[in-house]
Amino acid sequence: MRRILVPTDLSPLSTAALHVAVRIAKRMHAEVVVLKVVPVHGGAAFDDRGELVQDNADDITPFLAQRDADSKALAAHCAELDLPVTQLVRFGPLADTILRTVDQYAIDLLVMGTKGGSTLRDRLVGRLVEHLIGRADIPILSVKDDLHDNPLRRVLFTNAFRRHPQYFDVLHDLHDRAGCTVDLLRVNTPNDRLQDDEVKARMEAFARDNRLTRHAVHVVEAPSVEEGVYRWIADHDTDLLAIRTLGRSGFARLIKGCVSLDLVDKLTLPILTIRVK
Repeated sequence: MRRILVPTDLSPLSTAALHVAVRIAKRMHAEVVVLKVVPVHGGAAFDDRGELVQDNADDITPFLAQRDADSKALAAHCAELDLPVTQLVRFGPLADTILRTVDQYAIDLLVMGTKGGSTLRDRLVGRLVEHLIGRADIPILSVKDDLHDNPLRRVLFTNAFRRHPQYFDVLHDLHDRAGCTVDLLRVNTPNDRLQDDEVKARMEAFARDNRLTRHAVHVVEAPSVEEGVYRWIADHDTDLLAIRTLGRSGFARLIKGCVSLDLVDKLTLPILTIRVK
């Protein structure tokens, strides 16, 4: 892992995400890129460098003034960190600008603050983090609280472990470079059960493929995957939850279900979603 991107609106929530990103970056010797987006209307004109330019319609002076103010505020914000970071202030639609920056800077991990939510509008329209989970090809770490003083020692990776083991760079980096122990969890539900011996053999194969030497395998019974994860986290030390996601959102989420987005909504600890295409 070389670069971590943290989009920010300079709020306490995005500050919490930045603190977590800095902690991870220090342990992995990675670079942190902090992005502040200045929203502009859809008809705005840009030059080849992505800079806002004056056309014959709206006056861009207020947008330029906002960029200058945001640049100063971001510099002051980042000056309090104990790690140098790359600071960017860009114009454009929020989600598109984040994804464009991911590509331009070859970002390996996106760290976002998220409030969660349970209204129908949240579930149909989706918040920014849910939108990005559905579009970004890199892992996304969702952070709700300021946990920069908390240790990062144990990662819980929950999965069905039905398919051939897959290799995840970010999981290996957390284990190998950040020094975390990884707990592998399979939740057996009434409608989806595997024999303990069978699934534990698959979990050990997954650990070998991901070069996890500090790990443990667990199989639990619960009415649903979500309930099994909740119970495990309530009863065991867990600093971060990692989970695969298909990136579903909107109506597809309601019809087919997406465990990872439901967990992003409800849990308070950081959640790492790893999108599988």
